[in-house]
Amino acid sequence: MMDTRKAIYTLIILLATVNFTPANASEKPMPGDDKSPSETEETIRRNRNCFKKGVQVISVGYGAPNLGKLVFNDLNRIYPTAEFRGIGPLYLKYEYAIFDKVGLGISLRYLNSKIDYPVEGPNYDAGGNPTAGDSTYTYTQTVNSIAAMVRGNYHFGTGRQLDPYVGLGIGYGNTNFKIDLGGDLNGLQNTVSNPIPIAVEATIGARYFFSETVGAYLELGYSQSVFNGGLSFKF
Repeated sequence: MMDTRKAIYTLIILLATVNFTPANASEKPMPGDDKSPSETEETIRRNRNCFKKGVQVISVGYGAPNLGKLVFNDLNRIYPTAEFRGIGPLYLKYEYAIFDKVGLGISLRYLNSKIDYPVEGPNYDAGGNPTAGDSTYTYTQTVNSIAAMVRGNYHFGTGRQLDPYVGLGIGYGNTNFKIDLGGDLNGLQNTVSNPIPIAVEATIGARYFFSETVGAYLELGYSQSVFNGGLSFKF
């Protein structure tokens, strides 16, 4: 009788243990089950962004207006036969995303412009002394400007294609302004350079990617030109 009671009690205890064991106690956790919903959403959002940590972008662009062209427009009103030749400003930029919203890189730019215009003046002999009569001389004004800067960008977009940002750069910059009277006045020249070779730029801009790797960019602000834009390549 006692053995029967012990067997019954043992069975009841075993059944109670099985019934009160959590159903999922023996199940193995699935990958990602330990992540909160907010962590999962943050991961999805980050992966969706076109700019995130580790991304590299190279941009090639052209700026407007050319400052030499602005000077030419004023001279052309006075000297209709004036001629303008120039290129740029040209831009080459590289950026590496050190964080999801912060990029660091370099910015290079180059500008050249040349203006030729006629000026009436007195005749000169071989010794540079004025003589009777007047002649027409050709003034040539040349501007060369180069800059190489370290630049940082802060990105505030959250989309797959649109990447808006603000940027600030500082580094080396030098501009030479040269006036040349050529052989007409025994090669008289005057060249002026900026006394402090420092370049600064501060812009706001955006990139729009047509695919995972190719897009276009546009910037507005203080730089060699008011606007600059071109192509961007992401990898």
